[in-house]
Amino acid sequence: QDTVINKERLFKNSILIGFLLVLIIAFFIYNRYTIKKKANSSLRRLNNELKYLNKQLEKLSIVASHTDSGVMIFNNKAEIEWVNEGFTRVSGYTVEDLIIHGSNLKKISNNQNIQEDIDRSIKKKKTLIYESLNVMKDGRKVWTQITLTPVLDKNENL
Repeated sequence: QDTVINKERLFKNSILIGFLLVLIIAFFIYNRYTIKKKANSSLRRLNNELKYLNKQLEKLSIVASHTDSGVMIFNNKAEIEWVNEGFTRVSGYTVEDLIIHGSNLKKISNNQNIQEDIDRSIKKKKTLIYESLNVMKDGRKVWTQITLTPVLDKNENL
């Protein structure tokens, strides 16, 4: 009778342990499922946001390419990164031409106070507008209105 009781107890304990193992495995599977579901949701949201930003960038690219206003983009060291087609049409200079003259805004600008203007624009985190007499590639001298606009990230870094 003790042997039968021990076998029944062992059988019950085995079933209980098996049931607990199944619960633990089910918990881990459910946990992984919810994590994966959240990750997929975040990924879909990021993908939608990326599609939206790409559409916006495409629109801005069209505007920047087809306007007669010159657009120049500089990095945080004031080195030329890009000029639009409008800038090249008006001035005659390509980004490569400008880099030959000096890859830095301070080197290519005819504004005697360019460093102070850059510093003021960055310090105040505001757009600064000034006029400058510039020489086009064909030798013409043209007064142009220049707008310096610092672009800041979420942490207010240039």
